[in-house]
Parts: sequence; structure tokens; C-alpha cells
Amino acid sequence: PAGGGRPQPSVRAHHHADLNWRIAGLGDFDGDGDPGILFRHAESHRLVAWLMDGVNKVGGDYVNPDRPVDHDLWDVAGVWDVDQNGIADIVFRHRVAGSLVVWYLDEDQDRVCGTYFNPPILADLNWLMVGPSGPRRLRLAIEHLAQHRGGICFMVDLDPRWVIKLIK
Repeated sequence: PAGGGRPQPSVRAHHHADLNWRIAGLGDFDGDGDPGILFRHAESHRLVAWLMDGVNKVGGDYVNPDRPVDHDLWDVAGVWDVDQNGIADIVFRHRVAGSLVVWYLDEDQDRVCGTYFNPPILADLNWLMVGPSGPRRLRLAIEHLAQHRGGICFMVDLDPRWVIKLIK
């Protein structure tokens, strides 16, 4: 390089990424044995499946249909091969009712059919946490998880000093 300095990396202009796309799950969407990435848009709730070969995107498109009908009420709860046909399926959970639905996909990321789980909901969404109230972050994380899943977290504080007094 001119001036005896170190070579500078070339800088290329890139399109700005839409940060509203969030990873919703990982699964083998084309049956090739390599996991792909399911993205969900935070505002439109559209679903895109990337087909991967290691870290390289080799294909993918919008899932067909690209979102549930009441898309703002359904969250992706998980991605796995529910029907064990070698193609990942998408499991949704209703934010209000707690119902669980699976979309069975084919190798083109088209929904073949969908069905409710049996039973369709968890019997009780409320949680009971029995343990020390600290560390604070653990308690807040458990409370947040219960609220996110539509329930309430009840706590029974088992302060170690209190347990020692009970034993004596």
C-alpha cells in the first residue's frame, strides 16, 4: 500500500437491516438435515423461513400463508418436527386464551394443515414460586415469564434464615 501503511479493508455500502425481523425458531424446513431459521416480523407478524447450509443462506421464502389470521394474537411458541416427517412445523400459542396450534409444513414451507393440540390449553397459567426471594433478577425473570404466558406468579419466600429458625 502507498505510504507503507497496513492495507485497509474495502468498505461496501449495505442496505440497512430491518431490525423488526426477529428469530422465532430453528428447524429443518426442507428436510436436508441442516437447520434453517424462522424469522417473524415484530410489526407485520409475517413469517420467513431461511434454508441454510451451515452459515450460508441457500434459499427460503415467506411461509405460506405468511401469518395466522389473527396474527397479532398468536406468538410462535416453538419450531420442531411434530409429525416426524423430516420437515419442521410451527407451533403457535394464543396470547389471551393460551391455545396451542400446530402448522404442519411441507418442504416448500407451505402449510399442509393446522390443528389444535389436545388438550388445546394449559389447565392453569398461574405459577407458584417457592424459594428465596433473592437474587432479585431470578425472581423478576420468573414473574415476567408467568406474566408473558398469561398468568400470575405467587411467591412463598423461603429465606434461609427463616428456614433455619423453623428447624431449630
